[in-house]
Amino acid sequence: MINTTQQPWLSLLIPVYNCRDYLEDCLAATVSQACEDIEILFYDDGSSDDSAALLQEMAARGIPGLKIILAEKNQGLSVARNEMLAEATGDYVWFLDSDDYLLPQALVSIREIVTQHRPDAIFFDYRMVDEKVDVDCEKPPNSRYVKAFGGVPRSLETNKNLLFQSLFSRRRFQAWARVLKRSAWQAGEAFPPGKYFEDLASVPYTLAGISTYYYQPQAMVAYRRRQSSIVRTPSLEKISDMLQGPLGVLDYWQARNIVLSNQSKFEFYKFCATNYVNATKMLRAAKISSSELSLSAVKAQFRAQLFQAFGFGIKRFIWEFVQRGELLSLYRTLRYFYSRE
Repeated sequence: MINTTQQPWLSLLIPVYNCRDYLEDCLAATVSQACEDIEILFYDDGSSDDSAALLQEMAARGIPGLKIILAEKNQGLSVARNEMLAEATGDYVWFLDSDDYLLPQALVSIREIVTQHRPDAIFFDYRMVDEKVDVDCEKPPNSRYVKAFGGVPRSLETNKNLLFQSLFSRRRFQAWARVLKRSAWQAGEAFPPGKYFEDLASVPYTLAGISTYYYQPQAMVAYRRRQSSIVRTPSLEKISDMLQGPLGVLDYWQARNIVLSNQSKFEFYKFCATNYVNATKMLRAAKISSSELSLSAVKAQFRAQLFQAFGFGIKRFIWEFVQRGELLSLYRTLRYFYSRE
């Protein structure tokens, strides 16, 4: 293992669990950009395939900045990320899933933004690509460009209300969809061990602590659509974690004396409502048996948690949508709120 000769400006943190088939692509797409003084940290979380062996072989190649950590047992993504964050030495941190990869010019663009502006957080867009994709293609066939942030492009911003609104209007909270100062991650909320959808329980809370941010409207990550994705293998535990993760965000931001507009709050309500609709769809797919809670009982429990987080009931909820002309969104939400399926 070889480290850079000086403190890296960026730590690229890549958790690994049974992703051997994608590791070469992930590493090659990073190394090919020939960006100096970065730390590339792979953390194998007790994989049961040959991921660890391949990582050890990679470590022997003498790639500058490459570090490998092999965990003795699988403890989950949250523990892996928290451990990597503790090991990171770069000024900035970028989490990346091991089955995804960086698109061309991503590191160059991030370095330029850091050099010119030094924001606490950098937001960017990404591309959804097929599982079997040619990583050498900048715009792969059948890929879809995803706008991941709703803020002002190419501008150093300090408006926290606009930050909140931009986050919840786009609904993209993946840890890898932003680059943060390491100090911002360390001062924020750790990823919760044992939870699914851990990004929702960490990222929107951590971002309350930043002061400056920059949005670059450029696709920087290729996100693979895989059949084994967490949302394609639903369970009651996963669905519950997905719904509960963001419920405390509004109170969390306001407790830090961040003044949020009514529109920003509405974006939060709308996000949580959309989350509920998606959860209902996942509940149906999970086919919860009658020996457990009935579907209607589970939905009622989730609705109660939702309104508790909002601080008001169904009448105020309806009014928030009606006064903004969001009738179609309201209809869609209410249909899933009270359907008997």
